[in-house]
Amino acid sequence: MTLYTAFFLLGFLPISALVYYAVPHRTRYIALCVIDLAFYALAAGKLFWMLPLLSLVTYALSFAKPRVGFLTMLLLLPLLRLCGVSAVGVSFFILRAAAYLHDGHREKNFVRLCAFLWLFPTVTAGPLTRYGQARDSFDKPVNYPLIERGILLSLAGLLKKLFFADALYAAFVQFHAGGTTLSAVAALVCYALYIYFDFAGYSDIAIGIAAIFGFAPPKNFDHPYLSRSVGEFFRRWHISLGIWLRDYVYIPLGGSRRGKGRMLLALGAVWLTSALWHGSTLSYLLWGGWFFLLIAAEKLLLPKGVYLGHVSTLVPVLLGWVFFFSETPAAAFAFLGRLFCLGGTLLYSRADLYNCMRHLPFVLLAAFCATPILHNALCTLYRHKKVLLYPLAAAAFALVLSCLAVGAHQPFLYASF
Repeated sequence: MTLYTAFFLLGFLPISALVYYAVPHRTRYIALCVIDLAFYALAAGKLFWMLPLLSLVTYALSFAKPRVGFLTMLLLLPLLRLCGVSAVGVSFFILRAAAYLHDGHREKNFVRLCAFLWLFPTVTAGPLTRYGQARDSFDKPVNYPLIERGILLSLAGLLKKLFFADALYAAFVQFHAGGTTLSAVAALVCYALYIYFDFAGYSDIAIGIAAIFGFAPPKNFDHPYLSRSVGEFFRRWHISLGIWLRDYVYIPLGGSRRGKGRMLLALGAVWLTSALWHGSTLSYLLWGGWFFLLIAAEKLLLPKGVYLGHVSTLVPVLLGWVFFFSETPAAAFAFLGRLFCLGGTLLYSRADLYNCMRHLPFVLLAAFCATPILHNALCTLYRHKKVLLYPLAAAAFALVLSCLAVGAHQPFLYASF
C-alpha cells in the first residue's frame, strides 16, 4: 500500500483519522502507533517486522552515550544492505532514529517513541522529522485549520504525482530509448521534471496527511530549479536530508569554521554519505562526486554573495541526473555521448521531432507548475478568498480519482532508497 492508492485514500486514511480523533486525548499516541504498524505491515509485506526490531534497538541505544548510539545506528544501514535486507523505509527510519539518538532523547514510553518513529505518512520516504519537533504534537487539541491545510496540500501532492510525474516518466522512457541527441536532451528534461514532481509530490502528500493528524513535518522542497547556484539548489531540494547532513556530518567534522582543508573534508564526507545512502553502486558514487566537485568549486572560487545564475546552475544539475538514473557508469557515459552528439550520433530524427512536438505542451505546463507562480496564486486565494478553493479542491480530487482509475502508476522513486 502507498499514499496514493484508492484503498488508502478512500478507506485507510479516513477510517484512521476518525479512530485517531475518536479515542481519548491521552491515548491518541497508542491509536497512532497501531495505525502506523498497520500501514507499514501493508506497505512492507513480509519484512514488516523490521521497523519494530529497529525500534527496540533504538530504545536500547538511547540509554548509551549519544555518539555511541548515533554511530551504531548509522552502521546498521550498510550492514542491512550487505545482508540483502531492503525493507521499505528502512533508510529513512535509520536517519530519523540516528538523529533521535544523537540529540540525546530518552523517551521512556516505548509506544510513544514508536508512534513517532513509525509515523505512517513519513515512514517510507520522509521528510526527516526531529523528535523535538514532533514530541508535543501528541498532546495538542484538534487544529481544524491545520487539518484543512493538510487536505489541500495532500491534493496538490497527489496531482504532482499522479497527473505530472507518471506522465513525465513515460515520456522519459520513450525518449531514453531513442538514439539521437534531440531524444537525449528531451529525456534529460523529462527526467529532471519527473524526479521533482515525484518526490515533491510525495513530500506534499506526506506533510499534508501528517497535518491531518496534527503534526507539522518540515518543508522538503522550495522550487529548486530556480536556484542560482548548485549549493542553493541542494538547500532547496530534499531540504530535510540536507539539514540532517549539515547538522550530523558537515558541522561535526568542522564545516567551514576550521580552514579550507577541513571544509573540503567535511563536504566530501557529506556527499559520500549522501551517495552511499542512495545506493552503493558506482553510478551513485559518481553522482555524489560530481556535485562534491561543483559545490567545492563554488565555495573556493566564488566570492560570498556571488551566484552563477539560473542557466549556469541548471545545466550542471541536469548533467548530474544522468548518473542518478543510469544503472552503470558505462550507461551514463554512453548517454552523455548521445547528449553531446559524439561517436557519430545523429542530431535528430523525424520520429524525435514528432514526439517532442507531441509532448511539448505538457512539458511546458509541468515546467510552469515547477515555478512558484501557481503556488503563490493559490496561497493568496487561500488567505483572501478561501471559499473559491473548495470547488477547485473538489475538481482536483475528481482528477486524482480519474488518474487512479487509469492504473499502472510508478512507485515513488525515493521509497526505494
